[in-house]
Amino acid sequence: MKKSKKIAVSGIFCALSVIALYLAGILPSGKLALFCLAACFMAVIVLECGIKHALAGFAAAGAVSAILVPNKLIVLPFVLFFGYYPVLKLLIERQDNLKREWLAKLLLFLAVSALLVGAVLLFFKEVAFPVPPLAVAGIGVAVLAIYDVALSLFIQFYKERISRLIRKGDRT
Repeated sequence: MKKSKKIAVSGIFCALSVIALYLAGILPSGKLALFCLAACFMAVIVLECGIKHALAGFAAAGAVSAILVPNKLIVLPFVLFFGYYPVLKLLIERQDNLKREWLAKLLLFLAVSALLVGAVLLFFKEVAFPVPPLAVAGIGVAVLAIYDVALSLFIQFYKERISRLIRKGDRT
C-alpha cells in the first residue's frame, strides 16, 4: 500500500475511533461496547498500515478525543488500555504459544488495573470502593477474555470480508 493511502486509511479509522469515543461520552449506556468499537478501528489500522501508523493513530485519536469529548474521563479507558491493545495483541500473538500469549495479556491487564487503582488511591485518598478491588480484577479478567476473543473474531471477519474492499485498486 502506498504511503499516502496508509496515511488516509489511518486518518479515516482514527476519526472513526474519535467518533466512537465521543458517542461513549454523550450516550447514557453502551460505553464498553463503544470502547471496543474504537479499538476495532485501531486494529484495522494495524492490519492495513502497520504498527507505526497504528501507534500514531492511537496517539492522534487519544489527543483529539481529549479535546473533543465533553466528559474527559471517557478518554482514559481508551488511552490506558483499549487504544493500544490491538497493537500489543499483534505483538503478543507472534509468539505462537497460547499459554504465553494469555499470560502476557493477563499480566498487561493486571498491571494497568493496578496502576488505575493506585492512581485513584493516590489522588482520591477518601475513596471507598463498594466492591473489593480483587473482585473487580477477577471480573475484569473475565471481561478481558471475552474482549480478546471478540477482537480476534472481528479481526478474522475483517481479513476475510472487508480488507479486500480497502485494498481494492491497490497495486503495491
